[in-house]
Amino acid sequence: MRKAAKKFWEFGVLVAPAATILIALIIVVLSLVPPSGAPGATLNDKVNHLLAYWVLAGTAIIGFHWVRRTYLVLALIAFGCILEILQGVMPFGREASIFDVVANTLGITVGIATAQFTRIFLEA
Repeated sequence: MRKAAKKFWEFGVLVAPAATILIALIIVVLSLVPPSGAPGATLNDKVNHLLAYWVLAGTAIIGFHWVRRTYLVLALIAFGCILEILQGVMPFGREASIFDVVANTLGITVGIATAQFTRIFLEA
């Protein structure tokens, strides 16, 4: 790995755990606030889900690199499913959607691929 790239990656590994937790908290808040209070509610909901989970998975893969990838992926998918279930049962005017779960899972997949590609690119 090139010296500058190695320093960049090492910095990312240090910052990513805290960033992952912060991103997860933001996703929880945005997922559970009443729809009228959610910023950007007029944007395509599925794209929002995909992007949020893309960033979450990318930072999680980098920040929690010592956790077996399979467990991390399952935890991220469970996180998204639990939030969807909570949206369906909480009286905030939100609805659970299987299509949101699909968008979340797709975002997780793209996030993992992006993190892996970034690591391979920096190591070259």
